[in-house]
Order: sequence, then structure tokens, then C-alpha cells
Amino acid sequence: MKIGGQREESFIWTLQDKSFLNQKGEFLICPKKYIPVNWKYAYRWLEEQYQHKKGIKPRSALIWVWIQRSYSEKAFYMAITQLYSSYEYGLKNKVALVLKIPQDVILLSSYNRWNILLEYCMEFKRKPDSKIDWQPVFRIHDIPTYDYIQGVIPFIKRNWIKKVIELDAKKLKRYGADFRKKF
Repeated sequence: MKIGGQREESFIWTLQDKSFLNQKGEFLICPKKYIPVNWKYAYRWLEEQYQHKKGIKPRSALIWVWIQRSYSEKAFYMAITQLYSSYEYGLKNKVALVLKIPQDVILLSSYNRWNILLEYCMEFKRKPDSKIDWQPVFRIHDIPTYDYIQGVIPFIKRNWIKKVIELDAKKLKRYGADFRKKF
């Protein structure tokens, strides 16, 4: 996958409930009922952007994936504790799925820039203002090293799953504690 204009082997993963894997068929989806109510305007906008940029109309909730330039256990667990801050509660019964996704299906974005847009939509309870250029959300070639590259996909094909990682609670706590000590 190309990241920031360079081709490199990336570590792509998503966090899902264990029950996500119990779906029947080749395509795994996330029902729209799982979209938080206060995120609906931002998600509608993101779905429109996905359809415009990828030519695929999402029929279910878009699935978030995270991209790391390479795998390291510490970086992986630190990312989870940062992205899912309530790991004691929010990560129960979750697994990480390591994926190999075709580039033409994934829409990449900046985690920090996406969250600015998300907060805007939650505060004003509407879709993003069309007078503001929100396209930098998708500009990943210049994101700072402290930011995350994330992406959305409309489904996961079973053959994209390369590994299922059972999360280790001790590692989550250890790396979560390490993260909080840095600031």
C-alpha cells in the first residue's frame, strides 16, 4: 500500500467484537446501528466522500482500520490504548484483525484532522460547512509523526484477514501506563 507517496509494507488492523467473525458469508459488515448517534452527521459526510472518491456506495457502516508503517508490539498496544482510551471497558471481547486490503477499497485519512471535523459536526449538530475545505482530512503525505493514519472500508472480505490477535490485558495496561507517563 502507498503511504505518503511511498510504497511500503504496512501493518493494517481493525478492532472488532469477537462476534463480528460469526457472520455468515464472504463479506463481513458493520450494521449502521453501531454508529454513535452524535456522530451521524460526520458519518453521512464521510459516506458521501467515500462514494465520491472510491465509487462504492456503502450499504453498511464504514469500518475503521488503522495503518502503522511497520509492526512493533509496543506501538500496536500503545495505539490501541490511545485510540480506545476506555480500554478496561471498551476492549472487552475485542480482537484485532490484521488485514491485507486492496488499495482501491480503502479511503485513508488523518486521525487528528478527522477528529476536528467530527467535533465540528457534534458541536453544531450538522454536516460539515461546505464553505470550509475539509479535504485536508484525506491528505496523509504530510501528517506529523504523532498523528495516526486511519482508513475506512465498507466491508471486510474473509480472505483479507491474515491474522486474529487476541488482546493481552496485561500488555494493554502496561503500554497504556507508559503512554500516560510521557505527558
